[in-house]
Amino acid sequence: MKARVACFLLTLLASVGAAAAADWLQWRGPLNTGMAVGDAPLRWSDSTNIKWKASIPGKGHSTPLIIGNRIFLTTAVPTGRSSDVGPNRSRAGGGADAGLEHRFEVLALDRDTGKVAWQRTAAVATPHEGYHRTYGSFASNSPATDGKRLFAVFGSRGLYAYNLNGTPL
Repeated sequence: MKARVACFLLTLLASVGAAAAADWLQWRGPLNTGMAVGDAPLRWSDSTNIKWKASIPGKGHSTPLIIGNRIFLTTAVPTGRSSDVGPNRSRAGGGADAGLEHRFEVLALDRDTGKVAWQRTAAVATPHEGYHRTYGSFASNSPATDGKRLFAVFGSRGLYAYNLNGTPL
């Protein structure tokens, strides 16, 4: 009897592990190593070993999350408006795009096609600080998930939560 229970539990754990390996629920991936499970192509180009391409507005450096058939990511899109910084005021922090208004976006892409399943504007704000011109973005934080909800942090612009269908929580 104990052997049957142990066998059942091992089978259950193996199937849960296999399902979890297909998802990318955290910054460093399913095994917390920064590497996907499985074999990667040895060669790729704009037309070889590429399933699809998607244009993402704005600039973001977050690690995408993968849950089932959805890929979730964040981006910051400049609106073109800048704050009124008079001669007696300065932008704190300096850096790229300080004082330029941005839309802080959360996107879900279809994993099979790359098409946008939903896109939500978490906030529209004018950051007073900038970011590193080469290595930064106002959307550098990776989204987080508990497998049921998606959380996106945009620094001092706030923490936003959505269900996996894009409804704000």
